[in-house]
Amino acid sequence: MVNNMDYIFDAEKAIPQFGGARDGTRLILFRWNHGHNQLWRIADAPAGGGPPVRVSSECNDKLSLAIRDVAAILARTDLDDDTQALVQSFRNTGRVTDEEGRSSFALVNKATGKALRRCHGDQKVEVVSYSLDSVDVALLWTTSGDLREGFHCIRSVSNLGYVLDASEGETTGAHDGTPVILFQSHSGANQKWKTTPFP
Repeated sequence: MVNNMDYIFDAEKAIPQFGGARDGTRLILFRWNHGHNQLWRIADAPAGGGPPVRVSSECNDKLSLAIRDVAAILARTDLDDDTQALVQSFRNTGRVTDEEGRSSFALVNKATGKALRRCHGDQKVEVVSYSLDSVDVALLWTTSGDLREGFHCIRSVSNLGYVLDASEGETTGAHDGTPVILFQSHSGANQKWKTTPFP
């Protein structure tokens, strides 16, 4: 408390003689008594966002967006493979929205801590280091409205006409290793993505 430094957060009765802290332990304000139940560590959530998600394409739902080496690709879904776990990080995106007013986010890989970044002037999607302290607008994405059965386009925040695309997935079929690029929106199945919880 700002006006009384004698009172601090205390995990009520979370001391060895009462069995320690456990699920449901109440957090209270209590006079400082040098107890272990009054010492706290504040840490950032991983990638500054929510729980990890799997991102799958409508053109082949057995494949997931993955980060391999320095590339964004589609890979055969493996729920034990953290390179397929992405976090939608809203950290430091501030009030950046697209022209439709949708909130922006960075797509950060759980395994590598790297984020998807659109390149200027070509179709490439880069995989770059992600910092919780600042965000480049080229790292920011938004989703379209629901296009059917939970699928959305994942769009560059600064140009909604360009979306993530499973390269040639609509014509030759997406497969393990298909590159994920940025391409002009044409409403194809290879440009529609669904996010589901990653176990």
